[in-house]
Amino acid sequence: MVQDGARAFVSAAAGCLPAQRRTSKDYQAGHFQVFSILLLVLTPVLVGAMQQTSRVVVGDEAIDFTMQSIDGDTFNLTDMRGEQAVVLVFFRGAW
Repeated sequence: MVQDGARAFVSAAAGCLPAQRRTSKDYQAGHFQVFSILLLVLTPVLVGAMQQTSRVVVGDEAIDFTMQSIDGDTFNLTDMRGEQAVVLVFFRGAW
């Protein structure tokens, strides 16, 4: 049988005294605070990101870019306009 002094010592060593135990309301309040802070921080960021983007529609002229091919040749979009169709393919993979 465990004595009251030993029980208090074990509780104190674990970091929670019987009078200091957290209830489910304390955890809910903590979660609400974290959610509120994240909402306050992320809302302006997301609104700003949505305002800065513009939609591309069919018929819009592509912006000029320069890129390098697999062979090491450099291509510029303005040099290719009017000569032939330009197809840009992204290979996304981890191989």
